[in-house]
Amino acid sequence: MNIASTLLSADKTLSPLGGTLKTGAQDAAQGASGTATAQGDTVSLSEAGKQEAAKLTTKAGKSDKTSVESQIESLKDQIEKLKEQMDKIKNGDLPEKQKQQQIMMLQNQMIQLNDQLAKLQQQANGGVTGGTSAQGFASSLT
Repeated sequence: MNIASTLLSADKTLSPLGGTLKTGAQDAAQGASGTATAQGDTVSLSEAGKQEAAKLTTKAGKSDKTSVESQIESLKDQIEKLKEQMDKIKNGDLPEKQKQQQIMMLQNQMIQLNDQLAKLQQQANGGVTGGTSAQGFASSLT
């Protein structure tokens, strides 16, 4: 893609948002006529463009949270399936030693999933782990 087509596509992209795109050549030509003095590429957005950019940023933040929430649900489902597998093994026909080995493997997997779940839940809550801070009553415990 050459510079001219890049500029045209950028100009078309900005047009619906009410923005303008000036190239260095246009800026220099305006500078010669006294309407602009700076050289280089200039991009400006209208208020509508700025509002649209803000909406897109907000949507990106929401999709991240949705992604975290879907990961949490997925981990909960995986943990539930591990519990079901453990129950089947406990009630199965395998020798006791094999049952214990398989259950230990599943428990290790469950521990890892629970760790991941705790981290994601903390992330979803903005890093708050729960409870309230003890402030203001330091002398009441002595």
